[in-house]
Amino acid sequence: MRSYNKHRSFTLFSTALLAASLLALPVSQAMGEQGTKAAQTDAKAAECASDKAVKGAYKGVFYANDFDYLNASCITPNDPRGAVEKATDALKQIDIAPAITLSLGGEMRLRYHNENNIGSSRLDGRDDEFVLTRVRAYADIQITDYFRGYVEMIDARKSGGALPPRGIEVVRTDVLNGFGEFHAPVANGRVMVRAGRQELLFGAQRLISPLEWGNTRRSFDGFRASYESERFAIDGWFVNPRAISDRSSSRNSKIDFSGLYGQYFGLPGHAVEVYALHLDVNDPFALQSQFWTVGGRVADQKGLVRWEVEAARQTGNNKDGDISAWMLTISAGLDFSQSLPFSPQLSVAYDRASGDGDDTDGKARTFNQLFPLGHAYLGSMDLIGRQNIEAFSAKLSAKPYKRITTALIFHDFNLAKSTDALYNAGGAAIRRDAAGAAGTNVGQELDATITYTPSRWYNLQLGYGRFWAGRFVKETNGIGVSGNADFFYLQSIIRF
Repeated sequence: MRSYNKHRSFTLFSTALLAASLLALPVSQAMGEQGTKAAQTDAKAAECASDKAVKGAYKGVFYANDFDYLNASCITPNDPRGAVEKATDALKQIDIAPAITLSLGGEMRLRYHNENNIGSSRLDGRDDEFVLTRVRAYADIQITDYFRGYVEMIDARKSGGALPPRGIEVVRTDVLNGFGEFHAPVANGRVMVRAGRQELLFGAQRLISPLEWGNTRRSFDGFRASYESERFAIDGWFVNPRAISDRSSSRNSKIDFSGLYGQYFGLPGHAVEVYALHLDVNDPFALQSQFWTVGGRVADQKGLVRWEVEAARQTGNNKDGDISAWMLTISAGLDFSQSLPFSPQLSVAYDRASGDGDDTDGKARTFNQLFPLGHAYLGSMDLIGRQNIEAFSAKLSAKPYKRITTALIFHDFNLAKSTDALYNAGGAAIRRDAAGAAGTNVGQELDATITYTPSRWYNLQLGYGRFWAGRFVKETNGIGVSGNADFFYLQSIIRF
């Protein structure tokens, strides 16, 4: 049996590696096309789309992709696009009728997982090995300057593996985004009204994210309206989460999520954001609750020294009593990407999300992380959620080669309250010592990644994570479970 498992392990890994390598074959052709001059080389630089605009066309949600550089008189004096980019750009802003344009695009992603002692719920002592595939395709139609229709399909699958799929891994040919939109100039700005299924992404994605790491991604059904000017933007929405069950999705009408999110653009190089979010859970199989999350974020995103502060407070009630919870993030770093060889960047961060130290006082003090991208902040192994946690992290990244980025991140995790649970990245309580005798030390995690990005349309990433169990994990382990864990993955992405 052990020999068979080893053979199967090698087969899965080699298949994933071969597929990733085959996807990379066209890269050499694209790289050979780099530096081709645009047709209008005599155009003034000010009339040309910037290199930054060309390389940054794809956004965190595809309905926000920005290919407006195609309307410029030229694509920078030295066109940075290769043959593949030029071919996929031909699918954008196609004139199909007077004042009507159509854009087509999408993504193919392949990721190999090898997990030790992670299991379905995280740290449950079980191993697994599998391959995740995801295909996304969208059609974006713009009718005059006022109306828009957008549809994006997704198909996410899992191959191999001894354990059943997690909730974020499999959905069969589903609508990820599908909405109609009206937008128009109003009072030195632009107003937008949207109805239908849509992903939401705000701020640093600590509380509201489409969950890019998840194979199925996250979206909502409902309404959104916004107003944006040169100085500020404000968004409001009322939506229900898209729930995935038995490999298909539906609207979860038992959860209402609404909010206001404001951004101020008056400080160049800085992010200034405030928000008020309301969650109403009326599900008899969940923790029924109604509460507000009010907070803000300020960040300096330019120069040598970078810093960020985000804080939020939650008030309301659930079946356990009145809610009084909070979260805080403070980070600071040095960015030498413009001044030193290999573009090193160093940063440290402190995260704390409140826990409940007393179940009998009529107060619910465990912070609710809402709809986050915890993967980006609390470890790539997704063992830890932003609930009842205190975390310190340090990150070092560098570019040893123009198209290669390396990163090393260390995390130290402790429970905020020893009598509350440890919650995973999905917000589920995975273990608890109600007496608090196991202490608060959860453990340490070290994550390492190597990312190869030869062009904007292709990306290859290799990652490894190691978790060392602390006293709390060791003393709450099941029989025969060490608490230590390892995670290796190889991911390939093609966008078109």
